[in-house]
Amino acid sequence: MTSGSGGLTRPVEAKFGFDGDLYVNSFETDSILRYDAKTGAFKNAFVPAGIAGLDGPTSILFVKDIPEPTSIVGILAFIFVTGLNIRRRMSRL
Repeated sequence: MTSGSGGLTRPVEAKFGFDGDLYVNSFETDSILRYDAKTGAFKNAFVPAGIAGLDGPTSILFVKDIPEPTSIVGILAFIFVTGLNIRRRMSRL
């Protein structure tokens, strides 16, 4: 995998997904890109630019089970994730 491959610009974090592929966030193109872990070849934009308000992604998180939003764990997870996003946006102002 090389810089610029698949539109990769200013990568911040890379993680292996449950499928074995490598996912890299591209900060300047506001996307998360997927690469073949064995060959390094670009596969696709897992989260293309402009989707769901993604702006300068700095981390990647994979979860297998998402807790029910009505459970206390689900509510705390929701508050934690939205709180992080609000703090990131406020720090850019």
